[in-house]
Amino acid sequence: MPEMSIALVSMQRTRPALVALIAVVVDLVVVAALANQSSTSSITHHVDGRGGFANRALESLLTFRWRVSPLDGQAAQHLWGAQLAGIGAFLLVTFVLVFLAAFGQVNLFQTFVSTWVGVLAAAVGGIIVRGLVYPFTAGTGSRVSLGVFGFVTGEVTFFGLACGLLVALVVVIVTAITRT
Repeated sequence: MPEMSIALVSMQRTRPALVALIAVVVDLVVVAALANQSSTSSITHHVDGRGGFANRALESLLTFRWRVSPLDGQAAQHLWGAQLAGIGAFLLVTFVLVFLAAFGQVNLFQTFVSTWVGVLAAAVGGIIVRGLVYPFTAGTGSRVSLGVFGFVTGEVTFFGLACGLLVALVVVIVTAITRT
């Protein structure tokens, strides 16, 4: 067992671009699989306003919901654009923060925690960008206040923590395998 603890704290160089790319792919798979049009309809129908931890956790999967094509209507293009902008920002911020977390000589624990927090920050940042592009302000006064205060919810934070945990586990495995 002492050998494993030494491996967790030993400092070695990693391949940060590869590690960051893997993190983005994991994020993309999570968003594509769990927040697509079909899944969104099923989860929304199941939750349907019910409270409780399990339903709120399910609802958090819809943080970055998306559609293949926009809905019909006057503001539909902007809504679709807001969804894609939020996802794009989430993936870009994830790449940058995981790249920085894996850059240089790092240990696995440091990479794990930095990646987990980085994906949480990326989720919040992505949802803020979505709010900035969102076409409706619904009495909030501005898109900035809607993006910062209207869209950042407990569900977004839970999604960031859960997705961050998954990404961090995968990143640590990839980092351990690809160390030089």
